[in-house]
Amino acid sequence: MHDDAHSPDPRRPTHDDAELKRWIMDWRDGDDDAGRRVYDALASDVTTFLRNKAYDKQIVEDLVQDTFIKVRSAISSINTTARGYVLGVAYNTLCHHIRGRQRGDRKHRALGAEVEVGAYVIGEHELDPEYILGLKRERKLLMKALRRIPLDDQVVIELYYLQGLSRVDIAEILDVPVGTMAGRLRRGRKRLSDKIVALESSLEVLASTSKSFSAWLDELAEHLERMKAEPRGGARARRSRVKEEG
Repeated sequence: MHDDAHSPDPRRPTHDDAELKRWIMDWRDGDDDAGRRVYDALASDVTTFLRNKAYDKQIVEDLVQDTFIKVRSAISSINTTARGYVLGVAYNTLCHHIRGRQRGDRKHRALGAEVEVGAYVIGEHELDPEYILGLKRERKLLMKALRRIPLDDQVVIELYYLQGLSRVDIAEILDVPVGTMAGRLRRGRKRLSDKIVALESSLEVLASTSKSFSAWLDELAEHLERMKAEPRGGARARRSRVKEEG
């Protein structure tokens, strides 16, 4: 996998983009059945994106719920793919959460200034989520490293390699010129590689890192896809909360 060659992940179930956009618009017009279809199609992607950015499972669930409430209540047009749009709403919801957390954090208040959200390093402010403990050594190291680079770099890497979004969609989400995306991807990969080296001094793991960095990302994407499956009752309960609060 290279920065200049990227295609949709064949493992991920696909939905027609035009259909997803129509469902979103119908949901905004009051069609709750369309809302359920939007949720069923995209909730696992949103959860996967957010679950590496909060230790508390309840916070992740709340962020997912808030994301879909905002999707339903928004009046803005959709200028990306439907997946890209909803993940962009999830990213903005996460940024709002981080800003609120910084304002309520005594350490940040004592410093007298907030860290720019894009420069915020999640792993410096909270423990790693429990699910990371169950990953294989290399995957665990990769996820820990992702949480220990600036959020902008973490998001670019995850949206491009793990979520399969295009550079155009990611640029729209981050509100940056498309022409900067190649450089941002290179920067993110470099910072991630440097952080992996800093976290693990084992020659065996370092050799694996240098030989199969992209393979790690591919394996991690496969693992996250398998982890998306959840009991139907849990998904149904969260859909109900979105409907009630939307």
